[in-house]
Amino acid sequence: MKKLFRMALVCALAGATLLYTGCTKDYSEDLNNLETRLDNLEGVKIKGLEERIVSLEAAKTSLESFKASAEQSIKGLQDRVSSLESTVAELTALKAKVAANEDAIKAINGQIATLNGQITTLNKDVATLKTNVETINGQIANINSTIKQLSEKKADKSYVDETFATIKTV
Repeated sequence: MKKLFRMALVCALAGATLLYTGCTKDYSEDLNNLETRLDNLEGVKIKGLEERIVSLEAAKTSLESFKASAEQSIKGLQDRVSSLESTVAELTALKAKVAANEDAIKAINGQIATLNGQITTLNKDVATLKTNVETINGQIANINSTIKQLSEKKADKSYVDETFATIKTV
């Protein structure tokens, strides 16, 4: 009885195995098609990311050039402020020497007022340029961070679009 039961069990298992393997579909062609499509999509995305990286690097170079130019302008303005302050000091000394001559004093006072106005304007310009340099430094940091992120991992189109939407141009 046990032998008959074992024999029936072995036959049932063999039959189940044959039915299972005989009824399964071969998915290798579907898998190959999907792999080909995936390879094509990855190639397109990588090419697009590489183009964006090149574009970002060009923008970074442009911003760095603008930053250098702004810093030179700041230095020039600061030199001009120093020169104007020196001129104000000289005119103030001259004012004391020509106290007897009211016409000369009025002219000098007008020049001092003009120079003080120019100093105020230049100081505002220096502050504005410093703010611009800080903004540029922040943008360069954002670009460097984006380039690093794009270099470290593959990104899909929505991630890249969101990342570029946060970058502001000057």
